[in-house]
Amino acid sequence: IEQGRRLFVKYITESGSGEAEGILGIMHTSNVSQMIDLMTANVKMPVEIKQSILECLDFSQRLELFTNAVADAIKFAELDKMIERKVRRNLDRHQKEYYLQEQIRTIQAELGHNLDSEIDEYYKKAEALQCSDDIKTKLKKEISKLEKMSFSSAESNVLRTYLDFALSLPWGK
Repeated sequence: IEQGRRLFVKYITESGSGEAEGILGIMHTSNVSQMIDLMTANVKMPVEIKQSILECLDFSQRLELFTNAVADAIKFAELDKMIERKVRRNLDRHQKEYYLQEQIRTIQAELGHNLDSEIDEYYKKAEALQCSDDIKTKLKKEISKLEKMSFSSAESNVLRTYLDFALSLPWGK
């Protein structure tokens, strides 16, 4: 029964669910069968598994079913935490990139570099081309890259030269 209690506490800790007072109340229940029922009710697991635990009359088998189910629930809780951390880290990175791009735009506007009108002009020229959709898609992808770059970077100058050349070609003739 101690293993079941430890696993339950670990599950509550890993999943971050449940309130401390309620958990302490469950842990101090004198009726062991009732304690397993309460712990089962507070662990996120499929209804079928909960039902099989609650319906099982043999105490040792019931305890084994519970400990196995909680061990699986802990694995899922740990996986959820890991995924959440990765998503948060990724989101933080994207938010940082967006913030920095906005700073670059503001600085460029203050310096008199109006990148937005240049980008709009590139998009208009690409749309007006008499060429295949594949070529237009590729050019728009390159324009989108340019939009995200620093105005004064060497790479943006190379990309501008490429776009100027590509957009000046006689595609439909």
